[in-house]
Amino acid sequence: MVVCESSEFGYKNGIYAGNLFITKDGQFKQRDWNIRRGGRSSPETLTIFGLPNYETKIILHLSDFGLDGKMTKLELFRIHTRICECLAQDYGMYIFSSGYSYCCKDNDNGDFLKFNVLVHPKWLVTIDRHGQKQKLARDEHRNKVTEFVRDTATKILRQTIM
Repeated sequence: MVVCESSEFGYKNGIYAGNLFITKDGQFKQRDWNIRRGGRSSPETLTIFGLPNYETKIILHLSDFGLDGKMTKLELFRIHTRICECLAQDYGMYIFSSGYSYCCKDNDNGDFLKFNVLVHPKWLVTIDRHGQKQKLARDEHRNKVTEFVRDTATKILRQTIM
């Protein structure tokens, strides 16, 4: 497999790694073979099992909450963790990839919280004037996820700070 794929894609060195799953009905599912030199394990795993997901990155600047420079690194970490827990519990969101999901105390650009989010499309809806759920237009998906993250962060920050 390595010889075949390395000749096809041109990668000649590095570590070859992959994950193989066998589903209940006997199908083989493979994901995240390392030939691309990057990890996208979480979204790929959901996709191979037929679970739809929307993925986006959200950055919250603490200056928007009037808190820039007012918290320690440990406080930022704890708040970030609590926000992630609430997003998972309240919306079934999955925050993944530690390289893209973190908090930072930054003297140059201000303190921020970053989230790489996977969310099921069932949350990407609005309620029409008749009380019926309507799918959001694709260009509104990121705004809806940002709203969930911002509302959750506001709730956690109010509980923590006030």
